[in-house]
Amino acid sequence: MASATIHDLSWNTKEFCKKWQLFREARKKFRDKVRIAKFNQLVLQQLNAEANSSLSSTYYSINRTAGAQLLLYFKEWDFPGLLIWFFVWGWLGAWCWWRMLPHSNRVVELIGYDGMTATMCDNRQSILRARGRWEEALFCCTAGLSKKVTDSHTRGLLLVGRADVFFRQGKIEAAKCDVAIALHGVEFAEKSDPNQASRIYRDCARLVQELGMLAPDYHELMQKAMELAKQTGSRDQELKIAARV
Repeated sequence: MASATIHDLSWNTKEFCKKWQLFREARKKFRDKVRIAKFNQLVLQQLNAEANSSLSSTYYSINRTAGAQLLLYFKEWDFPGLLIWFFVWGWLGAWCWWRMLPHSNRVVELIGYDGMTATMCDNRQSILRARGRWEEALFCCTAGLSKKVTDSHTRGLLLVGRADVFFRQGKIEAAKCDVAIALHGVEFAEKSDPNQASRIYRDCARLVQELGMLAPDYHELMQKAMELAKQTGSRDQELKIAARV
């Protein structure tokens, strides 16, 4: 299935049946890439690495969607919804949680950080932070930022990821600096990829609140994130913004 369809399933849907379809299509695409690589040793490692990075990113996204659904059910005290979640979303979210890091680790085994693109580093740092591996996440963010970053949203996401690590390490001023730099370039990201810009606004809003920054305002950043999500029809992002994940 075309990558655009996978993109739509990832960003523009939030229903379980659509995420299950995304799960299956991502795994099929992964297997196809690995199969192609077997017939061309020159591209074996790079193609395998790309396949593993892409699949790990999809698993991460689905896991976050499942988590957002769970949080909203808790916030709304929706007990029937919670019951349905455990039987429907629970196993899929758990599988993605379990498998996203091994696939990401495989990228490093195949080509190392030197061979990874900035986008691959961004995919990996998100997974490392989700799994609480802060030191390696910091290294991954720094490695990604040292590469030639061709798009503003990847740089912004790497900066936000590094800011999160700095915050958790107690390096408050360094975290504030990275948040400020990420927000300074987010307008360029809005033009190139408003979906990713929405993520930057959402993550910066959370960090602004946690860091106790007086400006920019948390609510304004969240509102901007939601506006962009609605503008692009990203129902998945709307869900995650509403759940604050």
